[in-house]
Amino acid sequence: QTFGNRNFTTVGLYGTGTFDNRDSQLDPTEGIYIAGTIDPVYEFEFENPIVRATLEARTYFSFGPDNNFTLAGRVRAGALAGPSLSQIPPDMLFFAGGGGSVRGYGFRSIGVDDGRGGVTGGRYLLEASVEARAKFNDEWGAVAFVDGGYVAADTFPELDELRLGAGIGVRYHTPLGPIRLDAAMPLNKRPGDASYALYVGIGQAF
Repeated sequence: QTFGNRNFTTVGLYGTGTFDNRDSQLDPTEGIYIAGTIDPVYEFEFENPIVRATLEARTYFSFGPDNNFTLAGRVRAGALAGPSLSQIPPDMLFFAGGGGSVRGYGFRSIGVDDGRGGVTGGRYLLEASVEARAKFNDEWGAVAFVDGGYVAADTFPELDELRLGAGIGVRYHTPLGPIRLDAAMPLNKRPGDASYALYVGIGQAF
């Protein structure tokens, strides 16, 4: 482990606010979704106050016959105020990568390079996704997408540190929502990253 074994004892609050006028939660074709969270805690072992906050926005625009084509976009940002990374509980730190984040990279594989070949969580997060969706009939559809994101330790990094992934996917629509199969590849992969990744789930990626 990057910081070795540590013990944390925390007490805190959790607040969230959401605006959602999408026409569907699992397969939206129009509307806006905005959600913010704030999580102030006090950590007793190192005697530190910590505040974690996130903000996410999604939007959808459909067009064509029967609105069978949809453009979707998503942006998510997060920030932590508090002590050094070594004194913040690991589950409060930010990571990126995976099916609901930056596709093409492993789950929580995008973080801060610890200088020893490992990755730890960071203080700042920024993610964005753009997806084009087509529905061919009542059952089948397809998507093409580009995701990007990065995690920083203390300041936002340069844009050349942005991790980008792109891919295509298939959707099988059911009464419970679309079944999702996505294949993605990292566009600027690092040593150790896989050449591609597959993701399966229920509902659109966002």
